[in-house]
Amino acid sequence: ITGANVDGKHVFGLVAGRDFTLDGTVEIAEVRAGDPAPDGSGPVELARGMEIGHVFQLGRKYAEALGLKVLDENGKL
Repeated sequence: ITGANVDGKHVFGLVAGRDFTLDGTVEIAEVRAGDPAPDGSGPVELARGMEIGHVFQLGRKYAEALGLKVLDENGKL
């Protein structure tokens, strides 16, 4: 189940490659202290950090407040 980019609507049974084309993929894994580092440099150590990104649907609220304008594929506003 995934969002359909329409308020209150969801899509069930969506299949990548059949229903849409992927722009890319991301490998995601749970990491624990002591796990081997992906580059082979030794065990992973956990440390405090800060969030650098968060994706959520805002609608046009902030775009309009900031006067954001976007060009379409033809270079038109």
